Amino acid sequence: MKPGSKPTFSQGILTARGGLSDYKLSKVQFPSNAIYCYTSNGPCFGNGDLWMTGNFGSSKRTTYKEVITESFNFFADDYEVFQLVKK
Repeated sequence: MKPGSKPTFSQGILTARGGLSDYKLSKVQFPSNAIYCYTSNGPCFGNGDLWMTGNFGSSKRTTYKEVITESFNFFADDYEVFQLVKK
C-alpha cells in the first residue's frame, strides 16, 4: 500500500479487553483522515486516535467518535488489524 492518507466511509476501531464481552466500537467522524499508511510505522488510525510503532502505541481522540484507550501512551503485547471486504 502506498504511503499517505486512505479515506473510508465504513471504518471503525474495535477495542476488546478480556474477550468480546467487554468491547468498544468507535466509528470514524472524519473519513478523509481515517487511515494513514507509513513505511516506518505499524497501523495508524485517525489524526492521533491510534498509532502503533512496534509494541508502543499512542492514542488521543480526534478523528473517531469514542476514546480508543484511556492511556495516551501504552505498550501492547499483541494487536491485530483486519480488513473486512464485502463480497
